[in-house]
Amino acid sequence: MTSAKLIKNCLDQNYRSIVCCLDGPTLEELTWRPDPQCVSIGFIAWHYGRILDMWIARCRDAPQLWEEC
Repeated sequence: MTSAKLIKNCLDQNYRSIVCCLDGPTLEELTWRPDPQCVSIGFIAWHYGRILDMWIARCRDAPQLWEEC
């Protein structure tokens, strides 16, 4: 397996996990934090999307999506 294929498989698996976690919870559940020092599921999903955007932009040598909006 090539490095590119391994990376793609990992990203695909992470994406499927995030989509599965976000399918069904209410806004209250997505923003709930068990402790003030913890982050919510919604924040983790947002952070994952931002990091993925950064990686793809670097690979393409292009601006991140948020920079284009």
